Amino acid sequence: MLNEQSKLPRYVIQSGREVIGFGYAYNFRSESTFSQTVKLTYLLKNGFTRKGLGSKLHVILESELRELKISSILVNISSENIASLNFHKALGYNEYGNFERIGYKNNRYFDLI
Repeated sequence: MLNEQSKLPRYVIQSGREVIGFGYAYNFRSESTFSQTVKLTYLLKNGFTRKGLGSKLHVILESELRELKISSILVNISSENIASLNFHKALGYNEYGNFERIGYKNNRYFDLI
């Protein structure tokens, strides 16, 4: 599966010489049964959101994944990240589950959706 992993898209977003974000796809699970399913992770630095960069990155990643015949794309989002939840809903993602109190940050537990 490592060879397959290396075919999946990865991007770094820069403004000048400053890294302001990244995005990449990775295998959902190592079993061949899930070979057509990936997870996406991306992040933009504060101050660079709501400028269309996340949408452009997502379009590029999704397009490349379609070319690779990936049929399912999953994302996990903190229940406290309302902007990300709204962003993904606008992109057409649906909510299929909630892992309660699975994350811990800033002395608080949060859910993963």
